[in-house]
Amino acid sequence: MVAWLLLTLSVTWGIWLSTRQAGSAPRPNWILDLHRWLGGLAVTFTVMHLAGILLDGFVDFRLVDVFIPFAANWHPLAVAWGIVAFYGLISVEISSLLMKRLDRRAWHRIHLISYGLFWVASLHGLVAGTDTGSRFFAVVAVLGMTTVFIGTMRRTRQVSRESGRRAPGRFRWE
Repeated sequence: MVAWLLLTLSVTWGIWLSTRQAGSAPRPNWILDLHRWLGGLAVTFTVMHLAGILLDGFVDFRLVDVFIPFAANWHPLAVAWGIVAFYGLISVEISSLLMKRLDRRAWHRIHLISYGLFWVASLHGLVAGTDTGSRFFAVVAVLGMTTVFIGTMRRTRQVSRESGRRAPGRFRWE
């Protein structure tokens, strides 16, 4: 749950940065650093989640079960969603660390995976999570998913308006 919350905060902060909600003036470095830090913490806590699953006796997971989709016998589809989200998270994090060495377009396309990985990770938590029955989980999940959904819609509208000015009829993510 902590890993998902950190992912939610990182995605939300990234959307906030990309929609220029703070204005278009140059921002202090700490604003982008916070986004990077949240993403790094999301990776760290996801790795801790995987280690905890391997060490926990509740379900007997093997190494192959947590890295290969559909290898697990326990909720195979939900576990597969978690594995796919993990690979997406790792891809985004590695591309962020290599940002200055990658072509800007390539980095951006990889970074767009964040939107999908958030929803896949959310599905994973909702279906495979052992805390899904708690009221606290429900409130946090609804707030987090609503925040990302609204932010994504704002970003989509903004990109649609901006791409309309450049080339009518074309939709382009930025």
